[in-house]
Amino acid sequence: AAAAASTAAGGAGGRPSVVKGGGGGKARKAAERPSLPGDAQLRRTEGGLVALEATAVDAKLWAGAAAAGWTVVEMYAGGSKSGNWKYISPAGVPCKSRSVAIELGGDAAQAAAAAGREKKAAEKRAQGQPEKGP
Repeated sequence: AAAAASTAAGGAGGRPSVVKGGGGGKARKAAERPSLPGDAQLRRTEGGLVALEATAVDAKLWAGAAAAGWTVVEMYAGGSKSGNWKYISPAGVPCKSRSVAIELGGDAAQAAAAAGREKKAAEKRAQGQPEKGP
């Protein structure tokens, strides 16, 4: 009976069991990361991957990216939870990073992305938050 009580208390010798894997890493970082602009702006592709709707595509890339034909899809099943996205050009060329997508988007994309970064920096300055380095 004492052994059963010891086991019920959490392990041999009355020590509580230790559950590993619940305290950190990607799961915690994903929980701390702000949610996507309007989680309702998600949809599923035919392959079952999460894709962003037009307004979220513009928020991830640059204003007008969705209208130009760009799409943003998770890199792999579940990739959206950890921020792993694939940016697909209007021609169907996949880009693994936002910077490559902006470069592929041309001068207009680069100008729109720069304007978006400046707008965010100005908002942070207005709120008194420190800015990130270059």
